[in-house]
Amino acid sequence: MSPRRPAGSASAGRRFIAGWRNMVFDRLRWRLALGIGVVFLLLLAAAASAARGLWLPAAGLLPAAALVAFLLWRGIDRPLRAAAEMVEALRHGDFQMRTAGPAGPAELTALSDALQSAGRHFARTRRRAMEELHLQQALVRHAPVPLFLAEKGRAFRAINGAGRRLLDAMAPGSGTALPAAIADQLRELAPGAQKTVRVPIGERDETFQAHLAVVEGEARQVRLLALQPVSHSLEAAEIAAWQKLFQVLAHEIMNSLTPILSLSRTALERLPAVEDGPQEAALADVREALETVTRRAGGLKRFVEAYRQLARPPRVQRRRIAVGELLARIEQLVAPSLSQRNIALSWRCTPRNLSLLADPELIEQALLNLVWNARDALAGRRDGRILLEATLSRNGRIAIAVSDNGPGVSEAERERIFLPFYSTKPTGEGIGLALVRQIMVAHGGHVSYRAEETGGARFVLTF
Repeated sequence: MSPRRPAGSASAGRRFIAGWRNMVFDRLRWRLALGIGVVFLLLLAAAASAARGLWLPAAGLLPAAALVAFLLWRGIDRPLRAAAEMVEALRHGDFQMRTAGPAGPAELTALSDALQSAGRHFARTRRRAMEELHLQQALVRHAPVPLFLAEKGRAFRAINGAGRRLLDAMAPGSGTALPAAIADQLRELAPGAQKTVRVPIGERDETFQAHLAVVEGEARQVRLLALQPVSHSLEAAEIAAWQKLFQVLAHEIMNSLTPILSLSRTALERLPAVEDGPQEAALADVREALETVTRRAGGLKRFVEAYRQLARPPRVQRRRIAVGELLARIEQLVAPSLSQRNIALSWRCTPRNLSLLADPELIEQALLNLVWNARDALAGRRDGRILLEATLSRNGRIAIAVSDNGPGVSEAERERIFLPFYSTKPTGEGIGLALVRQIMVAHGGHVSYRAEETGGARFVLTF
């Protein structure tokens, strides 16, 4: 066990160190006083020698006084100049300044060493700050969310790759500034708040969640805008809600429908056949009623079973698909049906070697549904045309469009055509487009509708 120090030893040590530091700085004052005293005595001795007529000693004492004064000045001036240069270098951010060596009094040499130590500390601090800055810049550049920055009174500009890709998808070659139409939607957005905005991209409008933050600096204020894409999440959530609804409805309807259908069929089988007699008319009415119940119950059962496919999320088994071969296969499948209705179908794929990682059966089913819808829309026309077109955009998105020259979809119906149970055809069941939407969301893509400028409809699958 170490012996305990006296209580006053620590304070005595601190007083000793403080006294030593004061002595170090006092040494400089003593040195100055001594040097000035020596010069004064030499001058005084030279004056006394001259007064006595001793000119030779007087002439020797004057240079000696000048030499002592010069040495005193140089011993203080050189390290002070070096220290001043180091302070100036630190002020301009040069932390690599070094003195030539320990020239001058030890006190000024200590000052020079302290400044060099401060420079090394500032250099390490700046190096860490630069490393942190480079890391933050890399995080911003590679962030998957589009980011935009604006100084006070100026327009938002993209500051990372995701932001520039979004602007390029909206309008190729438009630069880095956020379009005024989008900025107008964000005009009333307060710092820290969120807002849903619609952004036109290619063939459709996509939904983004806008987040705004304000950063206050000493000399400026900047606003940081993040646009989080939520279209796919919203569509997936909506489809999941529909699927849950389908499952509940199908379960409840089938539980009630199955015994009704079974009982009505059993009653029909056991209903006696009476050709004559007073009960003939009544039994005929009962038979007709049971047949109606059986027929309607059977139709409702088939209807529910048809919609059950919407309640089951499609299982995606991705494979590499040659898009040109896929479109050629679609043409072979639909050509006989279309030729009977005088409808011409053509396709093109740009580039010709375009490929897609997707489930070939599901994508083929989606395209067939769109082609059959186009065929029905062209019923009665003698110049019906359907075009299948695959393209690769500048931002790497693959789009497959199905266009026709039919009447198109009215503006009032465009928001509802992808909803289950909704159909623009008198005999439609509202399954086809809803299933296409499910298939595309399962692939991480989307389906959209655009009215053709020359008339007709255009449905686009975007991957």
